Parts: sequence; C-alpha cells; structure tokens
Amino acid sequence: MSQHYYKCEPDKDPVFLKSVTSPAKARGKEYVYPSVTTILSICPDAFLGMWSKKEMFNYGRQTELSYKEAEERLYGMRRCPEQKIAIPSAEFGTNAHKYMEDWGNGEEDENNPYADICSGVIELFDEWELEPELSESIQYSHDDACAGTVDLIAEIGGDTVLVDYKFRSCKGSGKFWFKDCMQLAIESEWVQERYDLEFRPDIISICICTNTGKVYPKRWKALDQVQGINAFRAIRDVARTMKGWEV
Repeated sequence: MSQHYYKCEPDKDPVFLKSVTSPAKARGKEYVYPSVTTILSICPDAFLGMWSKKEMFNYGRQTELSYKEAEERLYGMRRCPEQKIAIPSAEFGTNAHKYMEDWGNGEEDENNPYADICSGVIELFDEWELEPELSESIQYSHDDACAGTVDLIAEIGGDTVLVDYKFRSCKGSGKFWFKDCMQLAIESEWVQERYDLEFRPDIISICICTNTGKVYPKRWKALDQVQGINAFRAIRDVARTMKGWEV
C-alpha cells in the first residue's frame, strides 16, 4: 500500500506531496504529516494476512504473472464501464471517486462512463436533501500531526456531515470496517475545530457495490465516533514509535 503525506504549513492551504512516499522521505521536514490512511495501514489483520500470502503463492505457481500483476488480481479486478475490460479495483475506485468529486463541485458529466455506477448515491443524496459544501477537502491537525482528504463535507437539514465513499464488491449487504469509522471520526474532530462548529459533525460511510451500483449507507453512532477518535490516536502513537516520526 502506498503511503501519502501532506504539507500543512500554518495559514496556507495544505498540499498533497506526490514525491514523499515513505517515513524516511518525510523525516525532518517541518509540517509534513502522514495521511490518516497511512497511519491506519499499520493495523494488522491476521486473517487477511494469511489469505493474501496463500493467494499470492497460488498465483505464482499457476501463472507467469509479474508480482505487480499478481498483486492487482489479489486485491480484485473490476469491469471498467468505459473500456468494458477488467481493471484493478484501485483504478476503478479512483475513477469513481473522481466522478463524485466532480458532482460535489457542480461539474457532473452525465456522459461520464461512471455515471451509472454513481447514480444511486446521487439519488440517495436527493432524498436526504443533501447540500454539498466541500468535495475532496484536505483536513489536518497540528496537534495530531496528521492530515486526510474527506470525500465530501455537506449539509443535511442544516447540520454538517462528513461522507466517505467505499466502492466495494458486495453480496446483498454493505461492507464496513471499524477502520472506516476511525478515518471519518478523526477528520470530523478536525473539521469541528477548524470551522469552530458547535457540534462535531456526524459521519456517514457509503458503500457502493461495484457490480450492481447498489448503495448501502451507514451513519455511525456517536459512541462509535468517540471510540474511533480515541482508537485512531492510540494507533497514531504506535505508528510514530514504529516509523520514527517526531512527536
């Protein structure tokens, strides 16, 4: 998994740093913070770890694939709605996120090949009378020394909410993990502080099935949100020790 870093100087807009891809490259650079997803990437998953090793071994025995090709197939292939061919799931997710970013900025292109897969989300937002405010917004905290990009900051019924899209292959129900909650929860804390909001914004994960376009929303409970913030900060402290980041 690639690592992401942001430059977050005071009184300046934060900037994503394409050239900084490891703790070694970030070390010693003032106001260069790892992303939320980079921090959470240290969380182990014993089942996934063993499964991925077995699958990679099987790919290696049965095919002449390169490591990169085997890795892409391991984490899934999706049918590209434009070229009608299989593409890596990460590429599919990037393209679909870009469509939703454009929609949030009022630049929706109905001829975009990802319009169909995203139409259910937009219909749901219409039902909620959701009003987009910021799309793909970089948020950060100097106290936490971390940053992250929020898919959508919006208003529902006058209240601010944070929304995160997950494009995943589903079988009749949405797939959600506590990491999804931690990611949004800590960002909601930063948004509250940055914009001086009276209440911490609610957080919503939206899982979109990459096969059917069916939408599964999950509005995390207040207790989940508090636990997510605390859990993220605990993991952040472990990551700092492991990676040698300055506190």
